Amino acid sequence: MECDDRKIVCIDIGNSATSIGLFDVVTVREPPLLANPQRISNKKLGDIKSWLLPINRDFRFTPTNDKVSAVMIASVVPEKNEVFRCVIQGVYGIAPKFVDSSLIKRAYSELGADRVANLIGGYEKFGLPVCVIDFGSAITIDVLKQATGKRQKAKVDGEYGGGVILPGVEMGLKVLHQDTSLLPEVSFVGTIRELPLLGKSTIECIKSSSYWGELCRIQGLIEKIKQDLNPKIVCTGGAGELFAKALGLKYEPWLTLWGLYFIWKKSV
Repeated sequence: MECDDRKIVCIDIGNSATSIGLFDVVTVREPPLLANPQRISNKKLGDIKSWLLPINRDFRFTPTNDKVSAVMIASVVPEKNEVFRCVIQGVYGIAPKFVDSSLIKRAYSELGADRVANLIGGYEKFGLPVCVIDFGSAITIDVLKQATGKRQKAKVDGEYGGGVILPGVEMGLKVLHQDTSLLPEVSFVGTIRELPLLGKSTIECIKSSSYWGELCRIQGLIEKIKQDLNPKIVCTGGAGELFAKALGLKYEPWLTLWGLYFIWKKSV
């Protein structure tokens, strides 16, 4: 069995949180080990260098004794890109690669890098057609379907089938509070499906809508998508596990990081 000692750091820079994972490529034919992936609130991120170095110790490697071969980044916060680029160059001695929509055939140019990585991760893990629902600051639904026409070099087999962008659950709750005089600010954290559909207080009504309203909205969109395609559907993102369980769907917490790894793999 041919050995491989490359280590790939993958980073997903989101609006509310940043995720990182180290892929340890043990052999060329075996799946890599995703070591200790972490999702950190951007409010707690602090100095990026001090954030990366403790993770190095958790991964049991340092830039000097186990060389990182590549750093792949999906960023939807452009103002942070240069900071990450400089810090990573200093820590690992290599320039990170930022992914964009050019990796997917027929994708529009503004398609978010996290959504690109999600679709490629979904394609590699589940095949085509695939639909990825990402429960992040915003909720995105994207489809990768069978490609029409000739496949382009360095592209995935499929082509972009379209997507939907919705305000995330927490975002909706904040707007509900900010744009009204009497409604309190309520967090989605701790909201569970055992809540009654019809609340008996203002807080219960708001919490109920944040779960049941979102669940019904996603169910409706899935049914519409299924009318045209019959994709494998996978959920990801911070609130994805809760909704995936209720919807009876697959949940991949680190799908974006896996997508970044597969993008790197296709480039070597």
